[in-house]
Amino acid sequence: MLYQAVQAHWPEVLEDLAEHGGLPKFVVREFEEYLRCGLLSAGCLHRVCRSCGHSQLVALSCKRRGFCPSCLGRRMADTAVHMEQHVLPRVPVRHWICSLPWGLRALLGYDRVLAAKVASAFTHELDRSLCKRAKAVLGLPSVADAHTGAIAAVQRTYSALRLNVHFHVLALGGVTVRDATNDALVFHTLPTPTRSEVADIARRTAQRIEKTLQANGRSLDPVKQDGQDDEPPKLCSDEPGLAACYAAAARGVAASGDRAGQAPLRLLVSPAPAVGEIHDENDPVAEGASEPPCSSMRRWPRPSSVRAPLQVYHAPPACSGPPGTPPRWQAQAHSQE
Repeated sequence: MLYQAVQAHWPEVLEDLAEHGGLPKFVVREFEEYLRCGLLSAGCLHRVCRSCGHSQLVALSCKRRGFCPSCLGRRMADTAVHMEQHVLPRVPVRHWICSLPWGLRALLGYDRVLAAKVASAFTHELDRSLCKRAKAVLGLPSVADAHTGAIAAVQRTYSALRLNVHFHVLALGGVTVRDATNDALVFHTLPTPTRSEVADIARRTAQRIEKTLQANGRSLDPVKQDGQDDEPPKLCSDEPGLAACYAAAARGVAASGDRAGQAPLRLLVSPAPAVGEIHDENDPVAEGASEPPCSSMRRWPRPSSVRAPLQVYHAPPACSGPPGTPPRWQAQAHSQE
């Protein structure tokens, strides 16, 4: 369905966005390579068995990083297996999600350097919380004696394909401490973080992000948070067509066509949240963070036949994400083992 939709409407989108200055070459190339992906006429290999003579034509893939479900799904699975088998140790791992205000999401959508700094702000506060808790639980003389580990991935969209920059972090569910007797590194699992500890991470992350934005000449102005003035001036002058797409995607409206400026039509409507699943006044929603960080725990070792479902969800591409992504009102602070 995605391929047929792009194939049918891509020329029309190009024509409509030409009024805004057109799209950059890398965006046009992404779409055109996707439309050629898997077509024998666009390139193929002819495989022949030397024993029986059986032959087969294999179409070449686009290998792009935008939204090709086939190529991105393969890369997602390979990355997940690599992290499970060669990167993450066989210790409990906790999955954290950091969500941001809509205006900030649009800003980070085109500024990858600033996005990396904001992601670092969250991981820094996460590490600080782990070390602080480890000192209290294990009786360490200093937080410097506790060593943490985490892998962060920047996600640019969610199930509705709306521009939604947020961060997925796989953090070790404890700390590593050097044994004074034999100088060996020993891992210590920490208890599940409490709601107040998660709230503290959200609050300190918001403060650190605000300082990061100020140091880079940006602002957490409430108007920009609401997405009412989120078009970046530099991007508007350099790539006006791309800036128009960013602004429309952040607001959840169409950038071109008959419904330009209006919300897209939906085939399905999310059910109303059940009682007790909506945020209350005690949920850790801090200034600068529209939703609190979420966390969930997975324990190792895992059976070798399991293909790293947690790592797959850690870095899913736009069109290969796992089904059943929870709606926005379900993104509350929680921790499960």
